[in-house]
Amino acid sequence: MVSKVLPEVHPPKHDQVFLGRDFSSQPDYSPEIAYKIDQEIRRIVDEASDKARSLLTKSRKKLDQIAKTLVEKETLEKEELIELLAGKKISSKKTTPSKKVQEKVTARESKKKKVGDIPGKLRPAEG
Repeated sequence: MVSKVLPEVHPPKHDQVFLGRDFSSQPDYSPEIAYKIDQEIRRIVDEASDKARSLLTKSRKKLDQIAKTLVEKETLEKEELIELLAGKKISSKKTTPSKKVQEKVTARESKKKKVGDIPGKLRPAEG
């Protein structure tokens, strides 16, 4: 359908924009062509929606298992997610993050500014 619509749409005119004329310009196609464009957009969106729904429905058991595991463990490592996607079960006990993840978190925490370090902020009351 796109190939049917595109030849009927003319390229925009490249006049100089003067006093907002460009903002109020009329489209270079008829209402019938606008309707065809709208139909084609609707078709593309509907196809994508159907495909997404199909993929989610087909993978529902895996998605439910991942959700259940996340509720139990709160986080998943890459290897655990790969195992779940392969249909394997993993232990439900909480795991400690890998060394790399711990290093990233530590580095991120050390970069955070404390309230007293930010100019213009009051220091917390000392007890």
